[in-house]
Amino acid sequence: MIAWMWLGLLPMLAKMFGGGFVPSTEWATTTRGPGLIAGLGTVMLWLWLVWSADDWPSRSDLSKFGAVFGVLFLGFMIGKNVVDVTGPMAVALIAGEETELQFTVERTDSFGPKGCRSQVELQGLPLLFNSACGVPSDFRDSLTPGTRVVVSGRGTSLGVYARYMRRAD
Repeated sequence: MIAWMWLGLLPMLAKMFGGGFVPSTEWATTTRGPGLIAGLGTVMLWLWLVWSADDWPSRSDLSKFGAVFGVLFLGFMIGKNVVDVTGPMAVALIAGEETELQFTVERTDSFGPKGCRSQVELQGLPLLFNSACGVPSDFRDSLTPGTRVVVSGRGTSLGVYARYMRRAD
């Protein structure tokens, strides 16, 4: 259970500390169903653990609401990440080499989170892992939704640690 939690948190921690991993569109499409099942399964297990806790009946309504909301959001993200991101991210880190993957631009005008300024959002990828950061503004401004781009960096066919982006030929 704890190992599962850490496997799901690992991609989020890497993203917070500048690991710009982007899973491939093919991998994201293939794992969409299994990722949803893993996310929902994690939520159900965590809800069962919370409700079976000895002190659950004595908690305040606000505390119960916070616990359930946290389990629903964090549990789902962790379970989904284990399937959608952790595996390809680890393979790219350990066995990756210089790789290029094609993506379709979804948005270029969104304000990225701290540490991910001037981002380009890519279509069909899991939440939090659907953007490439640090894209030069002159290049980013030339992109429109639907533009095909190539993201290159260390990776495999399952995903890439984004370093460079260019238009697809």
